[in-house]
Amino acid sequence: SSTGALLWAKQIIEHLGVFQSNTLESWYEYFSTGEPKHFFALMQTLPSSNEN
Repeated sequence: SSTGALLWAKQIIEHLGVFQSNTLESWYEYFSTGEPKHFFALMQTLPSSNEN
Protein backbone atom coordinates (compact mmCIF):
# COMPACT_ATOMS: atom_id res chain seq x y z
CA SER A 1 0.00 0.00 0.00
CA SER A 2 1.10 3.59 -0.50
CA THR A 3 0.65 4.27 3.22
CA GLY A 4 3.08 1.49 4.07
CA ALA A 5 5.61 2.81 1.56
CA LEU A 6 5.29 6.32 3.00
CA LEU A 7 5.85 5.06 6.54
CA TRP A 8 8.86 3.05 5.35
CA ALA A 9 10.29 6.16 3.66
CA LYS A 10 9.71 8.14 6.88
CA GLN A 11 11.60 5.55 8.90
CA ILE A 12 14.51 5.58 6.46
CA ILE A 13 14.67 9.39 6.46
CA GLU A 14 14.55 9.35 10.26
CA HIS A 15 17.34 6.75 10.46
CA LEU A 16 19.52 8.76 8.07
CA GLY A 17 18.90 11.99 10.00
CA VAL A 18 17.94 13.91 6.87
CA PHE A 19 15.41 16.15 8.64
CA GLN A 20 14.91 17.45 12.15
CA SER A 21 12.05 15.67 13.91
CA ASN A 22 9.52 18.50 13.48
CA THR A 23 10.32 18.72 9.75
CA LEU A 24 9.95 14.96 9.36
CA GLU A 25 6.58 14.96 11.12
CA SER A 26 5.31 17.79 8.92
CA TRP A 27 6.65 16.02 5.82
CA TYR A 28 4.85 12.83 6.79
CA GLU A 29 1.59 14.61 7.59
CA TYR A 30 1.65 16.45 4.28
CA PHE A 31 2.35 13.42 2.13
CA SER A 32 -0.08 11.19 4.04
CA THR A 33 -2.99 13.66 3.85
CA GLY A 34 -2.19 16.07 1.03
CA GLU A 35 -3.66 18.90 3.10
CA PRO A 36 -2.17 22.32 2.31
CA LYS A 37 -1.93 23.24 6.00
CA HIS A 38 0.69 20.50 6.43
CA PHE A 39 2.66 21.79 3.44
CA PHE A 40 2.81 25.26 4.98
CA ALA A 41 3.78 23.76 8.35
CA LEU A 42 6.55 21.84 6.56
CA MET A 43 7.85 25.00 4.91
CA GLN A 44 7.92 26.76 8.29
CA THR A 45 10.22 24.07 9.72
CA LEU A 46 12.88 24.53 7.04
CA PRO A 47 15.76 26.95 7.61
CA SER A 48 15.64 30.16 5.62
CA SER A 49 18.31 30.84 3.02
CA ASN A 50 19.50 33.72 5.23
CA GLU A 51 20.53 31.41 8.09
CA ASN A 52 24.11 30.19 8.30
